Amino acid sequence: MSSSSLSSSDRILANAGMAASIILWGSMFPALQILLREWDPITLTATRISLGGIVMLAFLAWREGLGAFRGLPWGTLWIVGGICMTGYTSFMTIGISLSGAISGALISALSPVLASLVASLVYGEKLARATRWAAGAASIGGILVALGAPGGKLEFLGGEAMMLVSIMMWTFYQFGCQKHLAQLTRTQTTTFTIVTASCVLWTIVPLSYFLAGHGLRANVEPAALALVFYAAMVSSGFTILFWNYAVTKLGVAVAAVCYSLIPVVSLALTAIIIGSFPTTLQLLGGAVIVASCIAAQIAQLRRR
Repeated sequence: MSSSSLSSSDRILANAGMAASIILWGSMFPALQILLREWDPITLTATRISLGGIVMLAFLAWREGLGAFRGLPWGTLWIVGGICMTGYTSFMTIGISLSGAISGALISALSPVLASLVASLVYGEKLARATRWAAGAASIGGILVALGAPGGKLEFLGGEAMMLVSIMMWTFYQFGCQKHLAQLTRTQTTTFTIVTASCVLWTIVPLSYFLAGHGLRANVEPAALALVFYAAMVSSGFTILFWNYAVTKLGVAVAAVCYSLIPVVSLALTAIIIGSFPTTLQLLGGAVIVASCIAAQIAQLRRR
């Protein structure tokens, strides 16, 4: 089913899945910032991805039975999961640890534009003009949200390039799932790309220690482990399952526009939890992003 021929119920379910993912991801970044004070980025990434993989394996066995474990395209899974998801998760975590708060948010704001470029240049997708404009507007909204941070300082600390690579890898991961793993169910795709990423990450952990000299740090106190488990479920468990479902229905370009809502959600959660309310510039940026999400889906509906 093409994204332009969705039924109303499919579109509602796809947007619900996307909304759930965005809300959960919006809460993940503050959790990672807290954990990175006592965990090194590689060990933290490997641990949370592996926990998510274990939960998804159990869920897949319960939902689809043992038959879901047979006849899998492992070559493609190792590329999409072992390379693209590994790159996304590891570079994002390292980037967060090495970036300034505002500069990191600015890089993340480029996600819609990058997804549109990959869709057009690599996969030859013909995007509606309104979708391209919506991607650009969503990026502008994200930049306004970042620059409007109260008391923040724009500084580049070296991790921004890693975050840019991470966003590119995430875009390729989404296309890989949609284009090359379409024969699998969304639960299979999510589960086995997480599993392959986990295997690769645990080979990187000792290499980062022996070859790069990175110290291994991990806080195994109950409160810290609970936060790790939460991050695992948010970043590599059911959240990706919801997102993969939404991408299947709406397409990567439209989903990337809506991905820009994550900093808006983070702002809202911050305001609710600690009473740090957004600035006028951030509210304006959030409004631009919301309008862009609506415009991107209206463009799809008009192409029916």
